[in-house]
Amino acid sequence: MISAHKLMCLTALLGPLSAALHAAPTQWAEANGVHLRYELSGQGKDTVVLLHEVSTSLESWDFVVPELERTHRLLRYDLRGFGLSERTHGTLTMEDEMEDLRSLLAVLGIHDKVTMVGGAIGGAIALNFAAAHPELVSGVVAISPAAYMKRGGLSGNATGAAGNTGGAPGAAGASPATLSLEAAYPLELQQAHPDRIARFRAIQAASDQASFAASVPAAYNVAFAEVLPHIQCPALIIATARWIRPVSSFKELADAIPHGEFTVIDTGHFAAMESPELLIPVLEQFLDKHGSRGQ
Repeated sequence: MISAHKLMCLTALLGPLSAALHAAPTQWAEANGVHLRYELSGQGKDTVVLLHEVSTSLESWDFVVPELERTHRLLRYDLRGFGLSERTHGTLTMEDEMEDLRSLLAVLGIHDKVTMVGGAIGGAIALNFAAAHPELVSGVVAISPAAYMKRGGLSGNATGAAGNTGGAPGAAGASPATLSLEAAYPLELQQAHPDRIARFRAIQAASDQASFAASVPAAYNVAFAEVLPHIQCPALIIATARWIRPVSSFKELADAIPHGEFTVIDTGHFAAMESPELLIPVLEQFLDKHGSRGQ
């Protein structure tokens, strides 16, 4: 539970950040044959990799970075096709996304194990990467991940709700592209922090639609029931209570991971931008418990 004092302190910290957000030097690296924009910041001994959602960019983490970089080195980058990274065409696979990340870590000389934190498709990439490269990952936090037990959408008891959950294209739900803004970013949160929703809208407006279409299948074409049992590091699944996907479907993911953990926060799909004061304490607790070194 987050103490009232901690929540008050974080809220006070995040207020002025809306006017003067952290800015680290922007750099590019060629990784896996693709030019990716990235930023490295922080002074900690552990490296945390931050992976954003489809249709956003590394700026998705702007409200989180100033607090986490006090004790950790942070790597965040624009996924292929988004932000200022190289645009993409055709259809991307999860293997493409994972190889982009593996190559970027190698190019940057990051050889120690990292902790991965990802939202939506970023969470799906983090979970797959941890399963495929246990030698590189010490822990995973997946926030409202675009991960489903079956290919194409929800499974198990959650399937009955798929008609209004924003499931996969071709499954029993709509494509994320067809969802209203309020479905992902509740109106109450928009009204509470107009600076945050304004920033969110600007990032979304700059998103490349062809890259969006190319990237979405990367998550939906994975059967996570086959992936999750291979994750040997600690992995926390964070369900966002105000997202239209059932919380039970996220719990299903955590239960399938050998060292899976689960929690719920009362926010919408884009938690790092919508409710950083709720997300930061959860991340700090996990990072304190599962540091990248010495695993």
